[in-house]
Amino acid sequence: MKKKIIFRYRLTNDTGCAPCVDDDLFTLACCKGGQLKDGKPVERGLRYFIGSLWNDDNIELDNYEIYISGIYKNKFLFLAKITDVIEMTEYYSHSEANKKYRQRKDDIYCIKNGTLERNSFNYNFHGCNEAQHKKDIVGKYVLISDEFVYYGKEAVRCADEILSHFPKTRGEHPTGRNKYRPSNILTESNIKESEELFKRIKKFCGGEEHLKEGTKGREPHEKLEIQTYHKGCS
Repeated sequence: MKKKIIFRYRLTNDTGCAPCVDDDLFTLACCKGGQLKDGKPVERGLRYFIGSLWNDDNIELDNYEIYISGIYKNKFLFLAKITDVIEMTEYYSHSEANKKYRQRKDDIYCIKNGTLERNSFNYNFHGCNEAQHKKDIVGKYVLISDEFVYYGKEAVRCADEILSHFPKTRGEHPTGRNKYRPSNILTESNIKESEELFKRIKKFCGGEEHLKEGTKGREPHEKLEIQTYHKGCS
């Protein structure tokens, strides 16, 4: 049986953009990129960390299942099993092979002269915030799942036994330390805790089959109206 690792994400907003849950596909392409100082990354975020783990040749990924679990205002929002990881430059390439990623709510970047730049789509999300754009791009990777459950505004308060795995002071990784290398989280203690959390989430959601039901048409808490670039942004 594969060992489970669950990363934890405390959302400050639930707009359907990060994660994006369009067309029953879960993607995390924006936010959770990293922190910058003087324009340079000083801390890498969740997307970069999981992407590095996924692409680490020294890790036998066939032995593991990698998940992200998210809560919003102490409500259980989603659980997603990562089924693919690609780089942002591929996700936003708008190639024929990746046309399924076009016009999703997080389709906010494009490739110009070989680099990622903000495009004109969905300016309600990270619109004119150049600092946020740079933080997004630092994340490098896009996390993808087609095996997830997302509750949106139908989410209810987590059971205390689940919230105990999301202490505010701990951070977003199982170790709670962003500086750790990916291989350092694959410890028996982290796996044991992740598997206990998985059991609690499964019970809370009413069984494992409910962990793959996607969105079932559910809407996010703060639905954004899609807007294109306007002259107020520069």
